[in-house]
Amino acid sequence: MRKTCLRAGANSKFAKEVAEKVSSYIYDGIPTREILRLTLRILEKERPVVALRYDLKKAILDLGPSGFGFEEFIARILSEYGYKTKMPPPLEGACISHEVDIVAEKDGRRYMIECKYRNEPGVYIGIKDVLYTWARFLDLCEGFKLKRCLRLDHPWFICNTKFSRDAIQFACCKRVKLTGWRYPQGRGVSLEKLIERKGIYPITVLKEIDKGVRQKLIKANIILCRDLLKKNIKELKKITGMDTQKLKVCKSLITQIIE
Repeated sequence: MRKTCLRAGANSKFAKEVAEKVSSYIYDGIPTREILRLTLRILEKERPVVALRYDLKKAILDLGPSGFGFEEFIARILSEYGYKTKMPPPLEGACISHEVDIVAEKDGRRYMIECKYRNEPGVYIGIKDVLYTWARFLDLCEGFKLKRCLRLDHPWFICNTKFSRDAIQFACCKRVKLTGWRYPQGRGVSLEKLIERKGIYPITVLKEIDKGVRQKLIKANIILCRDLLKKNIKELKKITGMDTQKLKVCKSLITQIIE
């Protein structure tokens, strides 16, 4: 809890105070979601901007049921880290054609990226998903040998949830790169760390924007908070239908979020 508050931009003193306040409400068997709710209630009252960053997992869940916004979001994150990204047409393998979510390239290495979006919390990515990605990668590698598609060097599976133990074990064995919520740990860079380190927050962190408006923004390729800052009020009013004052509040909050 304290570490998450620190990552969300709280200073050490305030993070400690929040942890102590929440601890006074904790009882044996308290659900994790209740701890999150208590923490958010304190943050929203005392540090609203920190609260918006703290609830990052929920913001990603709110990207939309189709997952399209998530794929676009991941491509934008990778671009911030120096990857050249594209969403290619179907690629021809040796056996069949495959829809690849993202092809990313950096330092001469090309990655086949599978994005898996879950819009419900607590759902794990299992071994079947990782096996499927590995099999598709192998078929595309054979397709490259037959001169049917571009060269791919590594498979990379990115999701907004956690991986099962079998999925991790298989991925480690076959060198499938995994990036998810709280994974990899230690020296690795998990999804939330990729976002937090460069302030690449999705527009869904803003509670002032309802679900319908979020989807309008995503369709207009306004996926990151910083994208919204680049648009003037007149453009945003046309896209969203929101009033001027509310848009000004959103812009002010975003400026503080990405500081």
